[in-house]
Amino acid sequence: MHEHSAGAVVFRRTKEGLQYLIVQSVPHHTWGFPKGHLEAGENTRQAARREVHEETALKPKFDYSFLHELTYNTPYQTRKTVTFFLAQAQHADQVRRQLSEIRQTRWVDLKEAMETLSYQGLRDILAKANEFIEQQEKRMR
Repeated sequence: MHEHSAGAVVFRRTKEGLQYLIVQSVPHHTWGFPKGHLEAGENTRQAARREVHEETALKPKFDYSFLHELTYNTPYQTRKTVTFFLAQAQHADQVRRQLSEIRQTRWVDLKEAMETLSYQGLRDILAKANEFIEQQEKRMR
């Protein structure tokens, strides 16, 4: 069986620099990014937008030109592919976690995110996201 999920690396710009939103799962206590299963008839963009909003109450600005997939085997003998996009939250936006899915949320800098994320695949995606943001900022200068 193959499952598909979608989510986003959510970031914001602060005076201190870039911060990333990481979330801790209720059932597994692992740290990752907001994500969830595609519902019937949804594409990955729609699912990512819905899941980020459901899990965090945020409506960030999505950048669909950043797209990275992570495929792995779950403990339940299922193969899972998660599509991640990039999404920028506004600094004033307040996170309200989905209590049934998200144990806690934290805004952290790159170093703390790298130390906290539970899986190497997520750290790899974060590194790509951070590099993508830096490249965009260079082009804007």
